Amino acid sequence: MKTTITRFAWVLSLLAALALGACAIQDRTSLDASWSAPDRPAKHFKKVLIITVARDEFVQTELQDMLAKRLQAEGMNAVASHRYFTRYVPEEKERFREAIEATDADAVFVLRATFVDTESRTSADYPIYTYPTNIRTAPDYTLTELGSEATLFERKGQKRVWSARLLTENAGTGDREKAINQYLNVLVAAMKKDKVF
Repeated sequence: MKTTITRFAWVLSLLAALALGACAIQDRTSLDASWSAPDRPAKHFKKVLIITVARDEFVQTELQDMLAKRLQAEGMNAVASHRYFTRYVPEEKERFREAIEATDADAVFVLRATFVDTESRTSADYPIYTYPTNIRTAPDYTLTELGSEATLFERKGQKRVWSARLLTENAGTGDREKAINQYLNVLVAAMKKDKVF
């Protein structure tokens, strides 16, 4: 009986350790820097169009809709463009212009990935445990660092009003919805700090 209780306690502690290890590697976003135009207009924009640039269209759909909802909760009339771009290059300028001209928005919020840095590792720091006592080294795993930029433009004259650089560590390792929410928390906090709302 005592051996069974001891083994059960060992399994519980092992599961707790694994849970803590799993929590250690997940998406984590932080603000790198933000900037506001010194002559930013005091008025609020009537309508802000959200455009995203990233490799994955599916993530862009979710991100645009969630960002629009968050900005609306802060009192900004933001709408998802549901236009998706994979590259931020001069060749796409015409498609950007068409996306903006198709609306009556007086401002454009562009959210784009700026860099992806991937690092593969093999490490004994993340062992895999199998019952009852086998321990083996984890296989190779990959950590991804994602840089992104958020920029608010006044449509007239395409004047940059506000921008921020964000850094996401361990991108793509956690629950996607939680990761996007955490990203948006950082983004909205930066906008509040800079009195964009």
